[in-house]
Amino acid sequence: MYHFKMARGVKANLEKLDVMSKEKETFNPGLRTENGALADSCPTPCNIIRLLLNSNSEANNISVVPIVGMGGLGKTTLALLVFHDDQVRAHFNIKAWVYVSQMYI
Repeated sequence: MYHFKMARGVKANLEKLDVMSKEKETFNPGLRTENGALADSCPTPCNIIRLLLNSNSEANNISVVPIVGMGGLGKTTLALLVFHDDQVRAHFNIKAWVYVSQMYI
């Protein structure tokens, strides 16, 4: 009986890994070319960068792009990719990185 339960558990975990692998293909914020620029195949960071670079740049405006979602989806990784992008660094004179942990919410 133990082996049957264990085999069923392993099969269920393999199915979950397969689903996660397929989901990863649709959301992969970490793709970069050899020179460090964002690759064209990762639209999410590119779209956020476009939003930031094309926003109204009046003196008193601040660009804010919220990134929300469940834990473990890569929100912080995505934000770091955008924050450290060469185009973003060149475009903005002042930048700030703010991290708000769960205990402050």
